[in-house]
Amino acid sequence: DGKSLVSVGVDDGHSIVVWDWKRGEKLATARGHKEKIFVVKCNPMVMDKLVTVGIKHIKFWQHAGGGLTFRRGAFRGVSRPETMMSVCYGRSEALVFSGAATGDVYIWKEPLLLKTVKAHDGPVFAMFSLDKGFVTGGKDGVVELWDDMFDRCLKTYAIKRAALSPGSK
Repeated sequence: DGKSLVSVGVDDGHSIVVWDWKRGEKLATARGHKEKIFVVKCNPMVMDKLVTVGIKHIKFWQHAGGGLTFRRGAFRGVSRPETMMSVCYGRSEALVFSGAATGDVYIWKEPLLLKTVKAHDGPVFAMFSLDKGFVTGGKDGVVELWDDMFDRCLKTYAIKRAALSPGSK
């Protein structure tokens, strides 16, 4: 909403703090996770909800008063929790989409896993919600355009090495 800022600390607990950035005041704080957190995203439709992803976890957070509570993502049907590299909300406030180190996209109705879709060969480093779908970017050098529930990949763009600036990694 432009009034709050969320930060993730580099301390042992990877502390999450919600700030009133204009006043420089903490609104809420919580221990994030014992493992690294790679991304925190605020729900664009519900201001008191956010999600964090990182090494072998996804957590769905609720900001209430001066506190933050979470529900851990339930990786049902998956042998163990996966490392999540990216995350975004869809056009529905109830759905969250995360990109895994395995190349899969996980679709969540917090905190339950609805389905997984193979998207990339290797980690899904970037995800963005569009008006009618999603765009993902993977370590495989491919950018993909998806429909609104990851049922179909509509277009792929292979980023050629020659198209990158010299010295780019």
